[in-house]
This record gives sequence, structure tokens and C-alpha cells, in this order.
Amino acid sequence: MAVAILSNMTSGGLTAPVALLDTPFSRPSTRIDIREEFMGGSVAGTIGWSFSAAGTGAAVGVTNTYADAEHSGVVGAAVGTTATGRATFGTANGSGVGVGFPLAGTIEQRWVVALNALNAVGETFFVKVGLTNSPASSVPNATNAVWFAYSVNSLYWQVESYVSGSLARTLTSTSLVEVGAWYTLDMGFESGVATFYVNNTLVGSIPGSELPAYGTVLGQSLRAVKTAGTGVTAAAYADKFFYTRM
Repeated sequence: MAVAILSNMTSGGLTAPVALLDTPFSRPSTRIDIREEFMGGSVAGTIGWSFSAAGTGAAVGVTNTYADAEHSGVVGAAVGTTATGRATFGTANGSGVGVGFPLAGTIEQRWVVALNALNAVGETFFVKVGLTNSPASSVPNATNAVWFAYSVNSLYWQVESYVSGSLARTLTSTSLVEVGAWYTLDMGFESGVATFYVNNTLVGSIPGSELPAYGTVLGQSLRAVKTAGTGVTAAAYADKFFYTRM
């Protein structure tokens, strides 16, 4: 099957530096396109996100924080001031199990996110953005997941792959996480290999042997979870979520 590689994307554009079918409508019964701009004035957005928060000041909601001409619809997940506060939103069923996004076919996926704080001595948190079997969970790991991560482990955006409860692979980008900066986090999946970009810069690829099994059904998730401290209300913000599977 022929593919084309697109580049020079913008945070608001449709293109991504991953594989695209030359004939995207050749299989309309199997193609899925989702474009979430968080413009509906509701946390649920246009695809009905599940969301939860726990701890003093923890919340998920539509906000104007970091909104501008390029990022007009924003939803935030704030951890609050409890040392174990958390805020998550994603696609999950009533039991918190990820639904709707099988790791199969040819996938392009994009999250555009920003953070309002960084880890510091005594004030720590983590943010995970991407595919997981447990979108509403507050733990830093997962049974199966492929996601971007910010934590005390690195000053840079990382990529993590969890398989059957174990961390199978970590990639570290060259993109230093900064307060208030918008980051475009892209994943492409084709022929069983996942490739990752931060702000158009290649992070690396993970082979199928270090990914959840082909066809595993996962859910989308953005989770922000406090791990220490009560003085900083850290939060993660999402401006866009784009997804195509063919």
C-alpha cells in the first residue's frame, strides 16, 4: 500500500509528519477521523470525554488559560493542593477501562498540550498524554499504554510504552518542558511500529515487540497527578486532539 509523508505542520493544521494513505477514502467503512477542538463550552467536548478529579482544588474544566489566537478552545486538568491530588479526562467506559482506540491499522494521532508548572524540590507531579487501558487512573504506570510523559524522571518530554504492566521502552526527546509553552505531541502507527514527534522533531520509534499487542483496544487519556507538596496547583492543558485510523 502506497503512503506519503507530510511535514511542515502547524498546531492547528491537519497534516502530521507520519504516514498517510495516498487514497484516504478508499476504505470509508474502516476510516475514522476525530477532530476535537474543545470548543463546545463543555468538558465533554464533541466526543463525550469522561473526566474525574480528587483532592482540594483539583478540577477538570474548560478554561481561558493559555488561550490565544492559535489555541482558542482549551480544557485544563488541575491537581489542586492536596499532596495526592489528581485530575484526568479520557475515553473510558463506566468501569474506567479504555475504549474506542484499537492499536491497529494506520494511525495518526496528535495532542496539543501545555503545562503551568514544573517539578521542583518538594513539589512534584506527573502528566501522561496518550493511549492507555486505564484513562481515569491516577497511577504513573499502566497495564498497557503508549503515551507522552512529563515527570521527575526528565526535564524533557518522554515517550513510554507499557506492556502487560511493565515499562517496555522509554524515549527521551530534545524538547525541554517549559511553563506556558504549547507542545504538539504526535504519534504515528503503521506496520506495527510507532513513531513519535514533539513539535515536528522526531523523538524516535518503538517496534511492535515493545508495544501493546497489535489490536489491543485502548482509550485516550490526559492525566495530571500530584506526587508531593501542597503549595503548587500544577495543571495540564489540552487545546486539540486529532486522530485518524485507516
